[in-house]
Amino acid sequence: MAQINLLPWREQARVQRQRQALMRLLTGGILMLLPTCFWYWYSLEQARHQKQRNQYLQSVIDQANRDIQEVQRLVSRRQTLILRLQTIDRLQFSQFQVAHWWNELVDVMPQGVRLTRLVRTGQLITLTGQAETDAHVSALMRNIELSAWLADPELLLIEQKKVADAYFHPMINHFSLSLRQTMPLNEVDQ
Repeated sequence: MAQINLLPWREQARVQRQRQALMRLLTGGILMLLPTCFWYWYSLEQARHQKQRNQYLQSVIDQANRDIQEVQRLVSRRQTLILRLQTIDRLQFSQFQVAHWWNELVDVMPQGVRLTRLVRTGQLITLTGQAETDAHVSALMRNIELSAWLADPELLLIEQKKVADAYFHPMINHFSLSLRQTMPLNEVDQ
């Protein structure tokens, strides 16, 4: 047999196998890269979608917070208005009470009693005055107890003093008593 050189054929076969191996390697790399790229794109898309949902939730929360602040402001304003209305009602109601109390004070004052000082602190009234006798002070206290607008008379001080230039009553009683303003039940209901 003649000498046949098989080396170029082997060489060509080896190069062909190398090309095929390289092609398989590239194909495998590309096939591996495609799922990786898809997974990366899917992760980015999920993150973007979650970010959009978070932004939407944050905008809803911000709107709810603004609504809550508005409601709190309205509740505060409502409370202020209610207090104002109550103050106006109380002032309108008490507008005539002062006149009733003064009229009642005049009605309970017996003959022979003269007031020199009247101090009102809230519902408490302190009367200072002069009376011809102790009986007049007692009558004043009884009248106050029977009054619908005045209550709880308490004698703080009573003393007799001599009046130098008095002809009919040389001794006069100086007194101080406290009492409380009240309101008749029928007036409270109105």
